[in-house]
Amino acid sequence: VVRPQNYFEPLPWHARWDSGRMLLNRLTGGDWPGTLGVRRSRLQATNGYDGSVMFENLELVRTVLASGGREAVLYDAYVLRRPSTTRHFFSQRVRQAYDEIARPPRFVAQLAVLPIIIALAVTGHWLAIALCFLTLVIAAEIGRRRAHATRFFPRSTPIFAPLWMAERAVCSWLALGARIFLGGVPYRGTILHRAATPMRVLRQRYAAAPAPPIVPAPAAPRRSA
Repeated sequence: VVRPQNYFEPLPWHARWDSGRMLLNRLTGGDWPGTLGVRRSRLQATNGYDGSVMFENLELVRTVLASGGREAVLYDAYVLRRPSTTRHFFSQRVRQAYDEIARPPRFVAQLAVLPIIIALAVTGHWLAIALCFLTLVIAAEIGRRRAHATRFFPRSTPIFAPLWMAERAVCSWLALGARIFLGGVPYRGTILHRAATPMRVLRQRYAAAPAPPIVPAPAAPRRSA
């Protein structure tokens, strides 16, 4: 499965805000785009992937890996993504935070941000808070400079990384509350319970599955002399 990187065009304020997330992700394993490329025979051999989870693209990648496939993160392949409406952007905040339940170390780290910032604020460590914000801006700028992403992310986008992290710090706790009190996160009139299937479960499921056949590319037609 091939995982390219998204960028927004045009760039209303909320697309710039979400671009901060994309840039940080480029330092931690790559952004998760809305576009993936997957070998058809590989996916057919698994009978598809479970679409009843919140983090669908992670579910697809994990399914391919568990069935013996490989993942390639293409940091230098960029796919245009049109920004959502402002209303849809707000509706995604808690849902995207809920995605990280599928990756417990990241989720725990994001849960820890809010208590740490509150503790620093209560004790008057404003310089430490400012340094945290500056570190996020620098990290996002490094992500912007990786693999020539400066062509697609304006200079202003790293400034939004601390704002996105502050949002995620709050929404992670809301996502945890949804998990505890609702059993999942509301989505299109229903409750989605799982963020994604754990890798160990998928590996057990496909342990005895045969490797999918490799389908060769069709040969080019011969030209008559």
